[in-house]
Amino acid sequence: MRNNRSCIASVAFVVLAVVAPGLAHAQGMTESVAEPKVWLGGHLGLSPVGTLKAKASAQGSELSDSVDTATAFEVGAQFEFRIMPFLSVGLAPAVLLHIKGQDDKDSASQLDLPLRITAGGNVMPQLRLYGFVAPGYTILFPPADDMGNSDRLSGFMVGFGGGVGFKIAPKFAVIGELGYQFRFPSETRMLGTTPVDLQIQANYLTFSLGVVAGL
Repeated sequence: MRNNRSCIASVAFVVLAVVAPGLAHAQGMTESVAEPKVWLGGHLGLSPVGTLKAKASAQGSELSDSVDTATAFEVGAQFEFRIMPFLSVGLAPAVLLHIKGQDDKDSASQLDLPLRITAGGNVMPQLRLYGFVAPGYTILFPPADDMGNSDRLSGFMVGFGGGVGFKIAPKFAVIGELGYQFRFPSETRMLGTTPVDLQIQANYLTFSLGVVAGL
């Protein structure tokens, strides 16, 4: 009986001696590929569908108009901090170019400065699905008039949508997103002695492709 116990103890000691280095290496690998909390990236967007809405109000009267847009283009950046594996917050500034109606010659540009809240998770080790909402501030730069003047309009905006991220390395991924943005820039101008409230909305459906890297 005592010999059997000695034999079992010897076998256990040999197994631990062989397996322990492998376990330590595996633990080191796990720590080295831990999910980053901070992600930085950028994207290019295409906005083929949109609506331009203009509204002017003065002394109880109101005029409004709405037209379909030509295709616009977007260039943006992204900063994201994952406070939980499924939840992140960050910033997503973007510049929208070629804002105009389908029959217009001159185009405007717009700067979006939204916060961004993202919720999602991995459906596969390399594949992540998520949704997002992006409220923030927007500044519209209309085309210059005949005198070369161009007044800015600013106000609230909100975007929402969803996306997919595919990891091609532990800390590097390509992303694709589909979203819609509502923008409400406005300004009060004086027409003689009469204040006129002006609002010009540029609302777009946007497809985007980008890359993000974890720090």
